[in-house]
Amino acid sequence: MVRGRGPRLPGMVIVAHAVAIVVVVGTLAGCSVTERLPPGPWHGPPSVHTLSIQLAQGWSSQGGDVTITSEVTCDEGVKEVSARITRPDGSEDPTPVPMVLTTGDTYSGIYTAPANTRTDGQAETYGVSVRAVSTADTSGGMSRTDAFSVPAP
Repeated sequence: MVRGRGPRLPGMVIVAHAVAIVVVVGTLAGCSVTERLPPGPWHGPPSVHTLSIQLAQGWSSQGGDVTITSEVTCDEGVKEVSARITRPDGSEDPTPVPMVLTTGDTYSGIYTAPANTRTDGQAETYGVSVRAVSTADTSGGMSRTDAFSVPAP
């Protein structure tokens, strides 16, 4: 069976297209008989195209709000987008930053960075990556990463 839509025929060809799947199921009087299947998870995971980080005005060693913005697309539709934060010690913050659709394909979320309490004069650098999940529960992203630093006190 082809996705529950009929028997496989000898020489059947499945052609992937950016919008739909077309299945050539045979020929009738020299013409191809095709069936157009609805979009499905075979379109692939979401794509994270951009990632930008904007620090709050007056950014200092006290930390503060970090706005994370990303452009995400998916043929299936985007179910969820979140940012993952890697702390200065290399551990991942266990709570992802939820990102909401703001305009077009742009998602945005806010992470509140803690104050830098180091006493050695060193900045603390945080990593940021974006993960997206499609409405068909395929995940993608993590291909865009960036970082920001909280300066030394």
